[in-house]
Amino acid sequence: MIWLALLLSQAAPDAALEKKGAEIFARTCAVAYCHGPAGGEGRAPKLAGRVLDPSAVRQTVANGIRGTAMPGFRSTLGDDGINAVLAYIQRISILAPGGMASAEPAAGKRPPEAEAGRALFFEAARLPSCGACHSLDGWGVAIGPDLTKSPISGAPLLTAHPSGEEPFPALLHGKADDSITVYDLSSPLPVLRSFLPSEVTLKEGAAWSHEAVTRKYSKQELESISKFLRWLARQ
Repeated sequence: MIWLALLLSQAAPDAALEKKGAEIFARTCAVAYCHGPAGGEGRAPKLAGRVLDPSAVRQTVANGIRGTAMPGFRSTLGDDGINAVLAYIQRISILAPGGMASAEPAAGKRPPEAEAGRALFFEAARLPSCGACHSLDGWGVAIGPDLTKSPISGAPLLTAHPSGEEPFPALLHGKADDSITVYDLSSPLPVLRSFLPSEVTLKEGAAWSHEAVTRKYSKQELESISKFLRWLARQ
C-alpha cells in the first residue's frame, strides 16, 4: 500500500501513471454496459467528482463485487495496471467534471455535528451509503430525491422485468421511443441499464425499501445524519 500513501501525500500524482490509467480505463472500464467515458454516468455508477475511499476502490477493482456485473481485474491487469487505474480514478474523483475543483464548502463552516453526519452520509466504505443515491453539498449521485426539500418527492419505485431475466427493483431514468433506461437497485451501487421497449416491462411498486438501507446505520448514526440534513436545509 506504499503507492496509496504516495498518492495521498503528493499534490500532483505521477502524470505518466495517470495517463496509463486513463488508457486502461478507456478500454476496460468505459465500455458498453460499464462506466461512462472519463468516469461519467454509464450503466455502472458515476465515478467523476465523487468522494471515494482509495482502499475500497482498490478492493473493488482487484476483486470485483459479488452478485453484480463488476468483475475483478487482479488477474488481467496485475498490480501495475490496477495501480495505474487507481491513480486515474483518484484524480477524477477529487475533481468535479471538467477539471474544476469541487465547490464543496469548507469543513470549518459546518458545526461538528453536521460534519459527523456528512461523513456518514458519504462514507465510501459502507455499501450502500446514502451518497450512493443522493446528491447533497456538492457530492454524491443524484439518483434519489433531494433530502433537504420538504415534502420529499421523487420518481416512484418500479419493478423492471427484462426478457429472459429475473425482475428487479428500479427507478426510471429515461424513456424514449427507442429505449428505456432504469437504475437497477438490486446491487449495492445502483446500475444504469438500458433496454429496448420490447425487451422490458415496468410495473409500479417494488420489494425494495429504503428502510432496508437505513438498517445498516445505528440509531445514533441516523440521528447524526439527520442533524447534517437539517443544517444543510437551513443554508
